[in-house]
Amino acid sequence: MNNMVQELFNLGARTFLVPGKFPTGCSAAYLTRFRTTDMKDYDALTGCLKWPNEFSQYHNEQLQTELNRLQKLYPIATIRYTDYYDIVLHFYLEPTKYVALSYSVPLTNIYTVLSQLFILPNLLF
Repeated sequence: MNNMVQELFNLGARTFLVPGKFPTGCSAAYLTRFRTTDMKDYDALTGCLKWPNEFSQYHNEQLQTELNRLQKLYPIATIRYTDYYDIVLHFYLEPTKYVALSYSVPLTNIYTVLSQLFILPNLLF
């Protein structure tokens, strides 16, 4: 991150908008690849896998720390963190508020968000 910001700053960039990680434990790829019958591996509110989301949150915390350091290093720049994690998590906390719902498999809920397919285990529905 530091090298990228430094290089762009040297090229004249003064405004940086840096996105954090999404809740990867909610993605269809992770839910499929790391599917488990152990329900304690899933978040009871979202149906997402806990450990990838914990890693995403850790990554985002470290990213924010680094961005704060870079802001001090380049005080004339504007460096902002974009919290995609919490924004996307709202899709999983209130899916019917944001997406079209389609049931095709009895134990699975299928959601389409901005043309991306999400398959969530039927833990809460």
